[in-house]
Amino acid sequence: MGTEDNKQLRWIFAVGLSLALHVLVVFLMVGMGDGDPSPSPIAPPAPEPAKPSIPASTPAQTPASKPDEATVEPVPKTYVVKAGDNLSKIAKLDGSTLAELAELNGTDVKTLSRLQVGQKIKVKNGID
Repeated sequence: MGTEDNKQLRWIFAVGLSLALHVLVVFLMVGMGDGDPSPSPIAPPAPEPAKPSIPASTPAQTPASKPDEATVEPVPKTYVVKAGDNLSKIAKLDGSTLAELAELNGTDVKTLSRLQVGQKIKVKNGID
């Protein structure tokens, strides 16, 4: 019985010592600053740039009057599935992702992955 109590005491001592060392390390890390106890200043966020105002006499251009190149949707092209094709291969050749192909075809990736030879699917860029 004395040996069992001795093991338990050693275990408690080891855990206590480990805990004390961890507390000491954290205390030293917090105490080791640059000597200035005040918190370091945080720069305020930069103000947003002012939007240019358009004079009332000048008609504003709207996206409807002049289309922006970034908003023009590319027209999807059609690809006919050949023997040996899989969706990953088609996406790689097209330069798109599986999710993009599924969205173009109005379905999910799992459903679109069940390809049939001769099936027509929409692709983003076209495959030569």
